[in-house]
Amino acid sequence: LCGQYQFHFTKTGEAAAMTQNILIATLVNSGLILLHVNVDPKYWYIQAGFVVGMYNVLMVNVISPTLVILMDVMYIINFFRRHCVSSSTIEALKEALDRTHDSAEPQDKLELLDVEEQVDGLFTLFEPPEMDCPYHWAATQKTFHLSVFCMPILPFAPLIGFCGLLVQYCVDKYLLLRYCRRPPIVQNHIAAEKALGNVVFASLPGLPLFMVI
Repeated sequence: LCGQYQFHFTKTGEAAAMTQNILIATLVNSGLILLHVNVDPKYWYIQAGFVVGMYNVLMVNVISPTLVILMDVMYIINFFRRHCVSSSTIEALKEALDRTHDSAEPQDKLELLDVEEQVDGLFTLFEPPEMDCPYHWAATQKTFHLSVFCMPILPFAPLIGFCGLLVQYCVDKYLLLRYCRRPPIVQNHIAAEKALGNVVFASLPGLPLFMVI
């Protein structure tokens, strides 16, 4: 939400800022809070300690973003709303359009605007949703960052992260090609460059820093 209220020259810049905000919030919620609770290293390898907690976070992270993506609430709502549209309603709208389309009367013009608004509302019930790119990008980067962060204490963390990225790749590809509609604005390379900068930061200075911590 913060990215929407910031000033950006392009829609891609706005999406990149939203991705950055979501990524920071999810990393704080997933890793830093757990590290703050178990800041003393003597509590890391005990039962219900930091290592066990991060292992649970990684395993949940493999499944939870995919489940959130697949739970399309608006599709469920529109599914029930579509079944409330009867054939008589559609016939009444068609009759109103034919009657007021070429009319020059002011009252008919107002009625035409109202009918067109209702028709546009019916179109939205049958439209597939648009893909939420900032959330998908943030979920991908979060999986990578958590894997790098946990690698010094959980050597198999990259394997878990790879499984999570593979599952998300398959789901995202299906949504892009079979489910979601084409966005009205095609975005440029800004978001990809910022994501690559985050990956480089986590890999080069971030990994040695995590190892020291």
